[in-house]
Amino acid sequence: MNAEGTALPDFSGDVAAVHAVTEALRRAVNCSDIDGIIACWAPDGIMLPPYHAAVHGRAAISAYFASVFATRRLTFAFTESTVEVFGNVAIERLHYTAVATTRAGETIQDLGKGIHIYTRRSEGGWQLAHDIWNSDRYPSAPAQT
Repeated sequence: MNAEGTALPDFSGDVAAVHAVTEALRRAVNCSDIDGIIACWAPDGIMLPPYHAAVHGRAAISAYFASVFATRRLTFAFTESTVEVFGNVAIERLHYTAVATTRAGETIQDLGKGIHIYTRRSEGGWQLAHDIWNSDRYPSAPAQT
């Protein structure tokens, strides 16, 4: 109930549905499954990766991940997630850990945080509309020669 004593809407089903999309996205990224990644996205979705220009739309998001997966495999875990639903929009604040493994077998570990903004599809499901994330670690400095 709010301060006026009015019952608040129950969004627990929506929160669970958003978490399910986040989990589908994590699994797809960890399997280098571009089709699975794209299935989570709205057609006009916008991704804002660190150290990269904004990526607009499913075709560009697909190309972005094809480029990433050509050089490394990613293993993500979402360590914390909070979802708030506002009608047809849901905002998820999350924390992650990640390991990138290059084709040569070198690994880079990362941890950070991000924001997912979801929109409700006309048939009632949720899709990712915006994704921004950034590392809690400073990038490595180039070696001094």
